[in-house]
Amino acid sequence: MIVSGGLWAAFQRHIGRIMAYGSIAETGLFLLALSLDLRLGIPILFLLLPARALTLAVWSLSLTILKEHSETLRFRSVRGMLRAFPVASIGLVVASLSTSGFPLLAGFPARLALWDSLSRVSLSTSLWMGVGIAGLLVSSFRTLAVLSMADEYTGWEVGEDWTQGIMLGLGLIGLFILGLFPQIVQNFLSNLPGMFEHLGQ
Repeated sequence: MIVSGGLWAAFQRHIGRIMAYGSIAETGLFLLALSLDLRLGIPILFLLLPARALTLAVWSLSLTILKEHSETLRFRSVRGMLRAFPVASIGLVVASLSTSGFPLLAGFPARLALWDSLSRVSLSTSLWMGVGIAGLLVSSFRTLAVLSMADEYTGWEVGEDWTQGIMLGLGLIGLFILGLFPQIVQNFLSNLPGMFEHLGQ
């Protein structure tokens, strides 16, 4: 799932489908975490959950704003929208980078922990995980390139209303806080894995 989602996202030319393939790849990360020893996999799983929830919230709100002001979500329709909707465009790119595990963002600590644990069990599987993440990174940078390709004479403006701007701003701050201080979530969720200890018995 990680490899197929990442590679399909890398060659996709529709920003809505990129989000869908990113979600597929992230579901694969959840399954990989569950495949590890429960003492390692369950804490990683509960580290993935809040990052995924916040990332999807920022990504979907950004997509909704851009969709309201473009014919489709294909690259040709959203080209240069960074200048008209900067907050939504930045939210879209940052959420996409977080899904690909870009450093300093919410998705990075859990993916690093998963990759480290996985490399001790199976080097080939950790290599395939890297291929999927590389595909997600490619899709993020392609999206950034398309959104910033405006004509030189196009002026800058803020098309989002203040409510959308505040919600996206808080979401973006949250993505950086979760990336820089993952222990906040870990402390909050430390007792949750205990609720699931007896499921396999």
